[in-house]
Amino acid sequence: MAIEDFFNHTCNIFHIQSKNVDYGYGIKNAENYYSDMPDLEEIPCHFYIKTTEQLVYNKPQPQVTTRMKLALPIGTDIRPFDKVVNNVTGIEYRAEMPHNIRDHHIMVYLLRQDADILPEREV
Repeated sequence: MAIEDFFNHTCNIFHIQSKNVDYGYGIKNAENYYSDMPDLEEIPCHFYIKTTEQLVYNKPQPQVTTRMKLALPIGTDIRPFDKVVNNVTGIEYRAEMPHNIRDHHIMVYLLRQDADILPEREV
């Protein structure tokens, strides 16, 4: 079985970009953003099914944090803090540090934080 047969999903990758903003009065800051068009489109990949989820009870509502693995072909340009979008579900993730696995494939952990997973309760 070839590694290409393992990649049964596709994803889009958006590289994080920054721009310097001058607020006036000598105040300058760099703001990070993602472009509207993906830098890499329809990349073959594999989203692992096993995930780690953590529920944190915050006010006004709980927050769910999900961490999962993603496998990509070797040579894919993925960087820390890149936005990865699953093309089937449309769910957005943030990439952590990518790891080269023996020049065979790239494995990267993805992080997703949702504040509005649980519906608001009526009082």
